[in-house]
Amino acid sequence: MDSYRLLLNHDELVKEVVLFFGSKAISTDLYEDIKKECKKSPYSTDKKNHGTALDLGFFSPNDFAYYSFSKRKKLKSIPDTIVGIILNSLCKCNLIFQQDFVVKLSDSKTYVLNYNLFKFLWDRSIIFNLIYGFQFITDNYRNSVFKIVITNENNEAGIGSGFLLNYTNSNIKENSLVITNKHVAKYKENLKVINKNDDIIEHSSIILSSKADLAVIELQETYNYQSFHLLELHNILDDIIVVGYPQIPCSNNSYQVVHKGEINSFIEDYFGNELFLFSAKVSPGNSGGPIINKFGMVVGIVTYNLFNENDMNKKGILPYNAGIPARTIIKFLHNEVFNNIK
Repeated sequence: MDSYRLLLNHDELVKEVVLFFGSKAISTDLYEDIKKECKKSPYSTDKKNHGTALDLGFFSPNDFAYYSFSKRKKLKSIPDTIVGIILNSLCKCNLIFQQDFVVKLSDSKTYVLNYNLFKFLWDRSIIFNLIYGFQFITDNYRNSVFKIVITNENNEAGIGSGFLLNYTNSNIKENSLVITNKHVAKYKENLKVINKNDDIIEHSSIILSSKADLAVIELQETYNYQSFHLLELHNILDDIIVVGYPQIPCSNNSYQVVHKGEINSFIEDYFGNELFLFSAKVSPGNSGGPIINKFGMVVGIVTYNLFNENDMNKKGILPYNAGIPARTIIKFLHNEVFNNIK
């Protein structure tokens, strides 16, 4: 069984481990209660050093087992092997670090929280995206990526993609926005937003960027699926996935397709637009789809292929897939969108 399915099959235990070892970033009251209760543990042979480790924020699997039994009483039995796998997974995600001391402060391995990363993800309710990985992200967000069907001035139908961003305005009203490309949304009168189940989602307005290949479609009603978050920070060779509705030869419909890849370079095009190159496979129909990192956050949006037919035919120069970085999307939202939404 792969690690994703294994962890998901023990979802309650995963959540308990995350709450315990991440308590410092989650709740001061919980963190202090864990330290106070675990100092009573009969499993420690060295009370003084054990208390010091707890005060320093170093928790062990023994501490977790004792607290779960004595205080929370949520788990009737704790499989040590699975707890070990969960802790190893949290370490691989850099959410916690195993700590070794010159002077041993505990009777078992101890772990310390990577506070800043954990709190950043916890506050955005996306920490399990990192723990469970891209399969979980794909399952969790598939209803938040839309097919956009357009008809141009020649009555020719085309398809693009878009992704959900829920935004709360100054009047504490939540608005559901679909972010896509300007070249997808420019035919405003002949545009339909369609969800994964092929239902039409009614929209009220469309805002086109004055500078970038970006657009926002405001939905008429709040769309209560998982909203994406935007993240400006990304690096070369970061793993990513793209989700969208590319044209599929010999198929009777357009289907949601997911591809994995990595970020390859940061460039500037002829017009001074900041772009980044990525290796995930895309084709017509992917335009406007999200480029998603391991946190489940959108680091960019698929825009177009960098392609010159003459260079390819004469020199064999292949096209590159380009994305608009989240930084540009955020600027567009703050400068041209949020002030125009009631």
